[in-house]
Amino acid sequence: MNLIMFVGAFLGLMAIGMGAYTDHVLSKIADPVIMMMVGTALHYHLFHSVLVVSIGLSLFMPIPNKLYGCLKVCGWVFIVGILLFSFSIYLRAMTGIREFTNVTPLGGIILMMGWGLLAWTSFSKKR
Repeated sequence: MNLIMFVGAFLGLMAIGMGAYTDHVLSKIADPVIMMMVGTALHYHLFHSVLVVSIGLSLFMPIPNKLYGCLKVCGWVFIVGILLFSFSIYLRAMTGIREFTNVTPLGGIILMMGWGLLAWTSFSKKR
């Protein structure tokens, strides 16, 4: 089993479910500022879920061990970034507890690190 691809697909499923919950339930009870925050979280969540699935798919290709390891690390970094960034916003929206969003910037930084690692991986030499 390709765990990165599975987790990415599951995160994509959760993004669609959260979008439905947002449209059908949360929009009736949350203020516009919270809805805007959730919209941003959903955007980043779904986009990066597709990226994680793409990384997972690339691990099926015959690639050098060094590149394989780098891509696996990138996949997990993006997964952690999604969880910290998007899910902290979701928790705030659903509970009203502002402290959940204290980790949101860390999630954003981790997502940026994932992109940096992915760019760095492009310099990996084929052996």
